[in-house]
Amino acid sequence: MESGLLLFTVGAFICGGLAVFSSRWGPWGVMLAGVSILILGGLWGLDIVSIGEATNQEYFIGFGRIFLAFATVISGALVSTAFSELRSVVRGRKDGQA
Repeated sequence: MESGLLLFTVGAFICGGLAVFSSRWGPWGVMLAGVSILILGGLWGLDIVSIGEATNQEYFIGFGRIFLAFATVISGALVSTAFSELRSVVRGRKDGQA
């Protein structure tokens, strides 16, 4: 069980760190980070699930599914935040503020 928890923890720290540090990159960087977390986190989660199915260990399957949900929620939040920031930038340009 420790190895499944280790894979989950490493993946969560990588995705969380990327999400936290992407705010410095502007709206396009946040969107890029969200999409990359979705792709890489999804692949990592599916890999953990496939390891669990191959070795017939239920906790690996559970950790993989939880990580898939985690990566989906984090990436969705980042992409929606990026769209909100881009919308405010476009509105500012239309109003003559930017």
